[in-house]
Amino acid sequence: MVYTHYWAYQPDSPSFAAVFPQLASDSRLILSHLSARGIALGGPTGIGEPLVNDSTITFNGVRPDSGENFVLAPGVGSGLTERTRTGEPFRLDYCQTRHLPYDLAVTAVLLRAQQLAPSDLVLASDGSWRDDWYPAQTLLIDLLSALPQIDALMPLSYLLGGPHALQAAALAHA
Repeated sequence: MVYTHYWAYQPDSPSFAAVFPQLASDSRLILSHLSARGIALGGPTGIGEPLVNDSTITFNGVRPDSGENFVLAPGVGSGLTERTRTGEPFRLDYCQTRHLPYDLAVTAVLLRAQQLAPSDLVLASDGSWRDDWYPAQTLLIDLLSALPQIDALMPLSYLLGGPHALQAAALAHA
């Protein structure tokens, strides 16, 4: 099993689109801070610069420390489109970081996205909240004074359980 982070989100949701410019701004701050700390971040293929604007956030580690590219965007994404019980679309996506240095950027951006759009995005991970996600929690507190909830991770089965996954996860956290 390759160390992976998973998320299900509603990219076409008006509320997700409304917070995305703030998420992009916060992501630029996160990525800039991590680069200043010596974590090499590149474009989606591991070369060039991360792409962060009001329509997409995409980055990777820098070769040879690159893994899968991270992509988060309103309206689009690289995951599978599913449907909730009421027919609303959501996207199931993932990023295999293999514990490479850019993993901290992935977890911090995902956690910030979940903070800004809690009803539109749910997270799962092969890592633990207490250990593997702790650096991202600390980073968001230090940079943005953004206190995370007690545990933002859902069981993976909620995300992989088919078209009812997003609603089940939202109900479990309610």
